[in-house]
Amino acid sequence: MTPFLFYYSQMAGILLFLREEIHYFTFFLFLLIPLQKRWEKIPYFEKIFGALSFIFSYVLAGHQVNPEMGLNLLVGVLSLKLLESRELRDYRMQTLGLFILWGAGALFDKSIGYFLLAFLATIYNVFYLLNLGADTSATSGKHFLLWIFKALPFALMFFLFQPRFYSTLWSPPQPQNLGEIGFSEVARPSEVGEIFPSDKISFHAHLVPDVPRERLYWRGVTLSGSDGWNWQKTELDQHYPGLDPIGSVASPDWIKQEIIHKTTPERAFGIDRPMWWILGDKEARASEVGSLSFHHFRSYKRYKVISSEQSQAPLQQHLARLKSSTLTEVSGLPLKVESLEQAQRELERFFQNKNFIYTLSPGKIENLDEFLEKRRGWCTHYASASAEILRLWGFPSRLVSGYLGGEKIEGESYYTITENDAHVWVEVFSQDQWVRLDPTLWIMPERLQFTGREFFVREKKKFDLRSFYPEWLRSASGQIDKLNFRFMLWLEDYDREKQKEIAQKMELNLSEFYMLVVWVLLVFIGVFFFIEWRRNRSTPAQRRLKYWKKFLHSHGIPYSPDLTLQEVESQFEINHESLVRLKRWERELYRQPKLVDWKIFKS
Repeated sequence: MTPFLFYYSQMAGILLFLREEIHYFTFFLFLLIPLQKRWEKIPYFEKIFGALSFIFSYVLAGHQVNPEMGLNLLVGVLSLKLLESRELRDYRMQTLGLFILWGAGALFDKSIGYFLLAFLATIYNVFYLLNLGADTSATSGKHFLLWIFKALPFALMFFLFQPRFYSTLWSPPQPQNLGEIGFSEVARPSEVGEIFPSDKISFHAHLVPDVPRERLYWRGVTLSGSDGWNWQKTELDQHYPGLDPIGSVASPDWIKQEIIHKTTPERAFGIDRPMWWILGDKEARASEVGSLSFHHFRSYKRYKVISSEQSQAPLQQHLARLKSSTLTEVSGLPLKVESLEQAQRELERFFQNKNFIYTLSPGKIENLDEFLEKRRGWCTHYASASAEILRLWGFPSRLVSGYLGGEKIEGESYYTITENDAHVWVEVFSQDQWVRLDPTLWIMPERLQFTGREFFVREKKKFDLRSFYPEWLRSASGQIDKLNFRFMLWLEDYDREKQKEIAQKMELNLSEFYMLVVWVLLVFIGVFFFIEWRRNRSTPAQRRLKYWKKFLHSHGIPYSPDLTLQEVESQFEINHESLVRLKRWERELYRQPKLVDWKIFKS
């Protein structure tokens, strides 16, 4: 395999796994590499495209310095480096860059497939790096395995002793692209005239027990503030609980969820309605809004949620503020209703009899009157209109932004929730509790039957390759998703609490446990350098004499100080391959002493 194909194939594998995080300019730059001879004639090509790579990585990451920007910039730099690689030194730098890229990719993809490919590629890169530039294989298979064996103690120590945190390192959240389906902490139907599907994964979830699909409303944030059409958060929607020791007891019929986000979230989610969240060794109690923002302390990619069907009692003095409406009347609807049940029937009849249409491209609708005239929109339009009308009738109402449904693994309670599952619905206060209403289902009941991806593929009338998959392939895909989820749980399971348990068994506190790795590393490094010093303290001439004696002995030839290689070759019958290997070893001995291995010369 040529060096170019060796590096290019690895980068192609990385981009295949991380395609959701790689921007189109980075892909474009990667595709330019095979045409390298054409670009050599352009002066300052690498410098110009290097600057463009930085600019595009920053702009397409939402003008923020975040992990996605760093990943794209790293891929761009390695692509340009491969374009200009000619010398051995360039290829060594490229190999070291691939080590970093494989490691960086693990921040975004924690699947079994990526782990196995990264592991095998890293091992092969080590072997390739050791042999780069040698006339023959400078490292035998057994010697290479010895190198790997030496590295294992260090890898094990870093895994066991590296300080673990309950949250990941903070990074700015990814901005949602305008017009792209996805969770949002505001509902502004006047700003977007068309939305497009997005298969980006938001989080994975495991439920115990499993629940019917009609209950899969993943609560995110409540929106109480309204200008008559657009909705946003107010102080009534903010809840910043303290973190208390774990100790709350869940009812047997409550839903327990384990959630892992793919990227760092701004807030926690949970099946309606969350009662509390378990974050590391702490828990955060939910208020009557049933939401939790991470903004005031730190973000957690993994957490547990306990949910109940019952809503918590609201603060009565604030309910009057949730009745304020800019409406005076709506043609075709009564001015007053007696109960929530009647209100729901009137709204459902109104939307259906007036032939309202669910569409992803209604055009920009500036206000509620325009919506009632056009009668077209998606979930945000119908939720906003319904909540305003309910307020007109005197019901405290608000919007809830979150997700609906998710893709379930057949026969299991594992779900993958993508941005296509983002949804907005209405909450109404009636008879001392908050009641969920979903106006979208009055217009488009199919939204509940399909996953977000399936529903929007149908709505956009797009070609869906998955619909042609045979049943066994769909089942296998689901099982792989389940394995990946369990693999992520296993990776995350060794956390700070596990380290505390180990430290207590060793009669150490956590600080002493972490300091232990420093001393162990110093001992390992000292022993390693001592062994290498002992092995390499002899001169090349001394090593040559030692191995020369071993070579003669292995062929039954008595050693004599005056015996030369030419005499051995002419007087004794020695395998030609053994002589060739000896000569090569001798050249390597004086040219690159650190690459010498006596097993090369052993017949």
